[in-house]
Amino acid sequence: MGHAHPPPPPPTPPSLALKPGTAWSDAWRRCLNVAPEAFTDDRVLNLWRGSWHADGEQLPATSPVDGTAIAGPPVLDAAAARQVVSASLDQHRAWRHVPLQERRARVAAALDSLAEHRELLALLLVWEIGKPWKLAQADVDRAVDGVRWYVDNAETMLDGRTSLPGPVSNMAAWNYPMSVLVHAMLVQALAGNAVIAKAPADAGPACLTLACALAVREGLPLSLVSADGREPAEVLVRAPEIGCVSFVGGRDSGAREATAAADLGRRHIMQQEGLNCWGVWGFSDWEALACLIRKTFQYAKQRCTAYSRFVVQRSLFDDFLAVYLPAVGSVRFGHPLAVELADDPSPTSGGEAPFPTSGGEAPCPTSGGEAPSPTSGGEAPSPTSGGEAPCPTSGGEAPCPTSGGEAPSPTSGGEAPYPELDFGPLISAAKAKELADRTRDAVDRGAVPLYRGSLDVGNFLPGQDTSAYLPPTALLSPPPSSSLHHEMPFGPVDSIVLVDTEAELLTEMNAGDGALVATLSTDDRDVFDRLSPRISAFKTGHGEPRSRGDRDELFGGFGASWRGAFVGGELLVRAVTDGPSGERLPGNFPAYRLLPEDEPVQAAA
Repeated sequence: MGHAHPPPPPPTPPSLALKPGTAWSDAWRRCLNVAPEAFTDDRVLNLWRGSWHADGEQLPATSPVDGTAIAGPPVLDAAAARQVVSASLDQHRAWRHVPLQERRARVAAALDSLAEHRELLALLLVWEIGKPWKLAQADVDRAVDGVRWYVDNAETMLDGRTSLPGPVSNMAAWNYPMSVLVHAMLVQALAGNAVIAKAPADAGPACLTLACALAVREGLPLSLVSADGREPAEVLVRAPEIGCVSFVGGRDSGAREATAAADLGRRHIMQQEGLNCWGVWGFSDWEALACLIRKTFQYAKQRCTAYSRFVVQRSLFDDFLAVYLPAVGSVRFGHPLAVELADDPSPTSGGEAPFPTSGGEAPCPTSGGEAPSPTSGGEAPSPTSGGEAPCPTSGGEAPCPTSGGEAPSPTSGGEAPYPELDFGPLISAAKAKELADRTRDAVDRGAVPLYRGSLDVGNFLPGQDTSAYLPPTALLSPPPSSSLHHEMPFGPVDSIVLVDTEAELLTEMNAGDGALVATLSTDDRDVFDRLSPRISAFKTGHGEPRSRGDRDELFGGFGASWRGAFVGGELLVRAVTDGPSGERLPGNFPAYRLLPEDEPVQAAA
């Protein structure tokens, strides 16, 4: 009689190491070589009056990736901020008279330089804000490709329009330095304005510093400074020289800046967070939804258009849960540069590892190994889809054709590809702790934990600092007394709410006083057409996620998620230029709200 053999031991997890050539010290050395005017051995410089200044007090900073010490911001005080604004006004008065064709040529040259150094910009994004490699590349690509569209269409959009009376002052969140902030700065300059940007306080300034160094070499009138505290920030909003304030960030600070700008009668663009909801009502295509659920976790939901609340018809909850739990369980996270090295890796010249492009999309957990269709919605590579799409002209996984001298080399020999991750760390250990505390508080108040991930399955280096990481979590029915009931978590925490009637569905989808995007999954198109106008979101998708968008796609928000002029396409140019006398810009203003589709049609001349 045979004897049963004991089961084989579980496989030993591979030992991971930092990908060769990608250490912070490697990135810093490359910055010193590429832009020595903007970097010193241990700090970045502030950019104003067309040159770089070793002023300001440098604050300490660490990377959220693993606690590595990185360059911190050199913060200015209020007096220095006033000098920056005055100098920018001088630049503005000269730049506004530069012919459009010359402005186009200079911006185009800056884009060529950004594309040439795409890989280094992406590596800085990995270290400074924790983006996985593919998403970091996409952030650079979207900036370059998006501004090229404006360069190509500038004559039409600027016909009959003039620059503002003073420079545009930008205060942007840390999560999209290239595709939101640098993109906006270059379009503002293309439109004839000098531009000031305050580097985000929550992230390292090196990526923005390198991008601005490359741009000002082409003669663009940009200023990039760091400021800490309310007084210098108020200077950048309230100074009389400022022509427009552009803000991307949270509701509390955004409301304060919007109120200040409105009180001064100043042009303003204030994108703030909203509680973006996904409704499920009379729905049956569960396999398609499974793939989309996983994609909502990209970049740990640290973006303004992230979906963090699912409002589900109670009678469908069992079907929903059957696809939701496997999808969230398939989410991969960890150190974006931790790779399994071959036994005898091939050395690389100059300490540089190739930047392979094989790390694409993970298979949908329920689709038998097939990757989601690139046109299935969400973060797809369509040039107008927004989000974390690959380079819109690259055909998906190929390197961006505009990447020039720093194009990725193909993987060869024993060189390890970048890990395929949905997200890395949150922006800081403090944010991870704060969100973990909010999650525990919601459970203490009555929320039901449906899923709790574990850091044990993360892609981490041996012994690395993981204090900025938070695994995926899902809660059922956070009570109204919990902040997660009505606020965006800005991290990988989902809330699921059950409803029985269409009225309850709409109430729960509008719980956050306005949103940027929303989605309603329903099999009945008539139901979607009837309910979607009653959802307080600027864009509502039918069974597919919506995003910020690129090129000619418009963007704004309803309720408290947006104040001031809407943007995207020609609206971004109109927001930072003056048009005909009496023009009313589409947007949310203290005196009116005007949607683009409600604008009066101008009679032909």
